[in-house]
Amino acid sequence: MSDFTLDEDIGDLNFEAGDLSLTEERDAIRQRLAMRLRLVRGEWFLNFLEGVDYYGQIWGKKTSAQIDAELTRVILTTDGVEGLVAPIEYLLNRTRRILEVAFEVTTTEGTISIETALPLTP
Repeated sequence: MSDFTLDEDIGDLNFEAGDLSLTEERDAIRQRLAMRLRLVRGEWFLNFLEGVDYYGQIWGKKTSAQIDAELTRVILTTDGVEGLVAPIEYLLNRTRRILEVAFEVTTTEGTISIETALPLTP
């Protein structure tokens, strides 16, 4: 499985020497996970159900169970992901307005560990 390589900071297509570059296998799955976690549900015009339901399940006064269930749903429905190795660790930092997330998944390409900080901009 391969995807176009995206710039991790802004999500735009990445060009190398004027050509589109591809990412494959583990890196493709890692990129898919990162992009899905950054996508706010309802933001993509081709599928309003895609992405994390930040408004309904993350922001505001939500329980740990709600946040965990939403993050788990998005992670486990990502192409190439087979399961979580351990529970998702996260820290909702309202002062800095970020959601720090760390998890490890089994995939069709082996085990992948991810640590990322997601901006919270309701």
